Amino acid sequence: MQKHAEVLVDHSVNIETGDNVLIQAPLIAEDLIVALHEQIGKRGANPMISMHSTRARQAFINSCNLVDFEVPDHKIACFEEADGIIVVSGELNTYNPVIWTLKRMLPIE
Repeated sequence: MQKHAEVLVDHSVNIETGDNVLIQAPLIAEDLIVALHEQIGKRGANPMISMHSTRARQAFINSCNLVDFEVPDHKIACFEEADGIIVVSGELNTYNPVIWTLKRMLPIE
């Protein structure tokens, strides 16, 4: 995980001392989030995490009137003030090769 974080910090975003780095990531990616914080800290930069959740986003969309929705100023400011932005996506891997093989072998009606 450290190597992935190092590549993101050094090559994808090129983080330098004093940079403000916004990380958007789901909780399932916590290991990478922790590694990113470590790598960002080693470079003297400042990480800020913004968790994203498909379920939370959907709950918000279902409960509000999107016609009247405006992006809040503080959210816009986070992006404008960031020197680097790292967006991580991921979901729980529920693939099980044994179950997949059984489903392929057994007739399903």
